[in-house]
Amino acid sequence: NRGRKMVSDPLSGKIFCGVCGSVYLRNIRKRAHDKILYWRCKEYLNFGRNDTPKADLMRNIDPNYNRGCNNRQISNEDIIKVMLLIFHQKK
Repeated sequence: NRGRKMVSDPLSGKIFCGVCGSVYLRNIRKRAHDKILYWRCKEYLNFGRNDTPKADLMRNIDPNYNRGCNNRQISNEDIIKVMLLIFHQKK
């Protein structure tokens, strides 16, 4: 998690992954002169992708092993766009 910091946000815990059903959390990646805000699946943050050789090895050991998620991150800008669309549809 070097260079990444998970932060609290009013939407944290309210956005769910369409692949595994886990919550999405907002993250900040700091660069030299700016910050990049993005959202990632909690299952992905904790366990990584589930289509890696390591995950395959774990499934060979335990057939019920189902940790990790292959969903991609979502930019904060995209989250805001979706929220605005929803807000304007409810008017």
